[in-house]
Amino acid sequence: MKTKLLSLVGAGIALVIAGCATHSDYVEPSNLQKAVKNPYNMSSSDFVKAADEAIVFLMASNEWKEYLEEYAQNAEIEFKKQNPDKAMPARLKRPTLILNTIVNSTANEFGGGEYFDPKFLTERIRSCLASPNHLNETLLAMQYYNKVAYDRLMRMTGGYFVAPSAPQVRVRTDIAGQGHTVDTAIQDAGGVESVFGTLATPNSAPYFDLSLNGSISKMTAHSGRRSELSYLFALTLSDSRTKEAVWTWTTEIKRQHSRGVFGP
Repeated sequence: MKTKLLSLVGAGIALVIAGCATHSDYVEPSNLQKAVKNPYNMSSSDFVKAADEAIVFLMASNEWKEYLEEYAQNAEIEFKKQNPDKAMPARLKRPTLILNTIVNSTANEFGGGEYFDPKFLTERIRSCLASPNHLNETLLAMQYYNKVAYDRLMRMTGGYFVAPSAPQVRVRTDIAGQGHTVDTAIQDAGGVESVFGTLATPNSAPYFDLSLNGSISKMTAHSGRRSELSYLFALTLSDSRTKEAVWTWTTEIKRQHSRGVFGP
């Protein structure tokens, strides 16, 4: 009896020690199932889901494909006018992009809003536009961790989608909207090379073809021990010359949280 009692006490102490131990493990950022989700505020997994879906559906959209094709054709015509005896560099066939402001519209009726860093959203989009390898990684992660979005992509493309093998845009790093990183070292280095405009003087407006801007809104709902978070991500790619939207995209991310009887 005494031996059994000592065994039980020993087992209890071992459980207590194990329960007090701290573990820290790396997880794949795109793994939405393993990500820790804040029941009352935005989590990084919300940004991952929104950004990955946005970039993939942008690439697959007819609007984007038609814009890139038309831009390359017009750029080549303009280049030949200016340089009839020169071969056009491939990079000039790609539009220039700036990351504009992502408006935080998460304020509630009491005036309080969430803090978030827009780079969690826009940097993932930018990296895929500028690097085909990142896009391929995003597609692979979506296939494993976001089957609903991947199946929707397959239906949209007829079951066949091939990531582009070359960068889609040229991203300007010397100008950006609020909340984004700007490379101050090259701001005075001159204007960007483009067949549609060069902006070299400090008094002229910086030249770019596309501006990515958007907003994030929030709604909440509560019923008993259940609560619900809804985030509306809205993004727009605008053409600086026509002042028109080249592509618009919205998605709602909805998460539900159930509190236990003794839980917070």
